[in-house]
This record gives sequence, structure tokens and C-alpha cells, in this order.
Amino acid sequence: MDFSMKRLSSTVEIFQEIQSVDVEEIMGRKPHWVLTSGISLLAIVFGTILACTNFIKYPDIVSAPFILNGDIRPYALKAKIDGRLTRLMVEDGQPVKKGAIVGMIESNADYETILRLENELKRISEDIGKHIWSTPRSFALNQSTTLGELQEDYQIFDKEFTKINALVAEDFYKIRKDLLSKDVTNLENFENLLKEQHASQTKEFVIAEEEFLMQERLFKENVISKLDFKREQAKFIAKSTPQRTTETQIIQNQSTRLAKNRELVELEYALYESKYAYKQSVEALANSIKSWKQKYLLYSPVDGIISFRVPVQQLDYVVNGQEILLVQPLNHLQTGLIRLAQKNLGKIRKGQTVLIKMDGYPYREYGMLVGKLSRIAAVPGRDSLYWGYVSLPVNLTTQFGHQITFKQGLTGQGEVVTQDRSLANRLISGFRSDFR
Repeated sequence: MDFSMKRLSSTVEIFQEIQSVDVEEIMGRKPHWVLTSGISLLAIVFGTILACTNFIKYPDIVSAPFILNGDIRPYALKAKIDGRLTRLMVEDGQPVKKGAIVGMIESNADYETILRLENELKRISEDIGKHIWSTPRSFALNQSTTLGELQEDYQIFDKEFTKINALVAEDFYKIRKDLLSKDVTNLENFENLLKEQHASQTKEFVIAEEEFLMQERLFKENVISKLDFKREQAKFIAKSTPQRTTETQIIQNQSTRLAKNRELVELEYALYESKYAYKQSVEALANSIKSWKQKYLLYSPVDGIISFRVPVQQLDYVVNGQEILLVQPLNHLQTGLIRLAQKNLGKIRKGQTVLIKMDGYPYREYGMLVGKLSRIAAVPGRDSLYWGYVSLPVNLTTQFGHQITFKQGLTGQGEVVTQDRSLANRLISGFRSDFR
């Protein structure tokens, strides 16, 4: 056992000597540069990375459903009466001019006849505006032609047209007025003659009165007999009779002249009434034609492109209020709508770029539309989403130069490019949210 203890002690001493030599060798060796400068290097690298995070910036992308729209919605042309669509004059995608007739609903009136009648009324209205009342007639209905619901107004117009032309065009009014005017002139001249005659008779009467008064004075003085006085008195009375007769004739002549003037006034008033009734009949018939056209004809309200929501064919039966076709205005700005959720709404601002990937035009092949967010609705819709309005490039040209054909209601996915944020800001925001 003593031997074993000595042996163990000897082994420990030898090991301690070896370990001492190794420690001295390590302690005496110069440390590697990684050990001496590694911490500083790591601090520099870390500081550089932190500094770079302030310069590395990129925006958030907020996705939202997109729908293509226009600043002017398409005009829907609807039927205003039940009936068959007797004429459909346009096709889907066809351009039309403002005021063009695109369809016609069945009516018991002949359209061509109404069109000719309308042109006639326009010509007559122009003449009336120039105070021309004797308009030659260039339109007449055939017995087999029908105007349907316009027939009554046309008959009134026809009656007034005949009446005014009888007064004006056939010179009835002019002849009658000239005759009455001549009568009035003759009566005025005759009255002047009567007045001259009355003046002469008045002078003779004054002289006869003076002579009678003288004879009366002589009779009172018994110079002449009673018989002679009676004779002088009869002469005086006879002298006054022509004067009274002339005065009666003057009064009668004045009455006749007033009657003739009254006839002139009545003739003028009859012409005025006839003109007024004629003008009213023209306007009433023109308004009836306008109402008829609005009821039975479909007009394009603007220059635009025809489109159909559902297929419509000629001779289809339509009902009042049924939409037949749409007219998309040509001169309109293409806009889009995006539906923005309340999440991340605070990042979105007016004027931000919106990248649009159209569902019908794969963006890898056609490219994306680049628009601008023009405004955001102040209040949400019923689904708590806010409408964002996006202005789009002219002619809907994509980044790859492809032009997208405008069709109301095309859908896609919009990506709102928000304001750039630095990487440092994002890290700090993340740490803040984690610690909170």
C-alpha cells in the first residue's frame, strides 16, 4: 500500500511539471488578432448595419379589390311603354352620335309620316318666327295613313292651317280690310261735305233769324199785318229745317263710320285669334310628336359606344322600364374604384401610386396599370369598407405599352404604394409592439 501511495504521488508530480510547462508556453505566446481586435470589429460591423437600416427604405403595399369605372356612368336606355322592339339599329360595341336613333318600339303610327310632318312643322315654325303666315303646304296625309295618338292634334292643326291660309294666303283678309277702309274713307269725306253744308245752312239760318226778329218787331209795332207776320214766321221755320236735316245726316254718318271701324277692329281681332290658334296648334302638334318620339324611339343621349347587359334582339317584347342597352360616353375620364378595409387605412393618402393588376389582362403578359389615388370617401359603405377613387392613364395604357379596352365593371387587384419607411423605423416599431 505504501508503494502504491508513493507511485501515485510520483505520477502527480510529473503531471504538475508537464502542466506548468504548457501554461508557461501558452502564457508566453502572443494572442491572435481576432482575440485582440474581434470585439471592436464586431462593434464596427454592428454599427454599420444599424446605420444602413436608416438608409434602406421601402413602402408598404396595401392590397384592395379594384373595379374599372368612368367619371360619367353609362346612360341606360329604357323602354317607356310595353311593346315589341320593331327596330334595333345598333350592335354591341358600335359607336353612335348624339341624337342618333338606336331603336324603335311598336306603335300604331307610321314613323316616316311623323318624320315628314315634323319637318313640315319646323318649316312652319320658322315662318311664324318671321311673321310669315301664308305658308305653302307641302305635306298632306293619305287616307290610308294613320298618325295614331297624334291624329286629334293633327286635325286641329289642319283646321287652323286651312283657316289662316284662307284669311292670309287667299287675300280674304286683305280684300275685306281694303273694302272697309274705303268705306271709312268715303264716310269721312261725306261727313266733311255735310259739315260744310251745315256751316252754310247755319249762316243762312242766322240771316233768316235776323229777318224774322225784325219782322216780329214790326208786327209788335203794328207796322205789318198778322198775316204778313205769319208768312215770315213760316219762312223762318222752313229755313231751319235743312240745318236740322243735315245735323241728323252727320250723326247717322258718324254712326255708320263707327260701325265700319268696329268691323275693322273685329277683322283685326279675328286675324289675331286665328294666328294665335294656328300657332298654338303648331306647338301642340310639335309637342305631341316630341312626346311620341320620347315614348316609342330610343335616342343616344351622347356620343358613345353601344353595349348590352343582356342580349336583346329585334322583335323582342319589352316592358315599361326595362333596360334595353347602354351608351358609354366617349369623352370621359377612365377612373377606377378600390374598396379599402379599415386595416392600414391610416397609411393611405391622396396622391399615392396604385398598381393595378387586371383580372382579364394577366400582368406578367400585359403589365400593370399605374394610377393615382385621387380621393377617399369620407364615410364607409354598408360593409364598413371605404371607396377609393383612382385616376388612370390616358387610353388605359399599361407599363408594357398594351392598351386595355375600356369596359365598364372590369375587375382587378389594386396595390396602394404607401409612404417609404426605413428599416430602422420598422425594427423599432416591432420592438415597441413586442415590449408592449
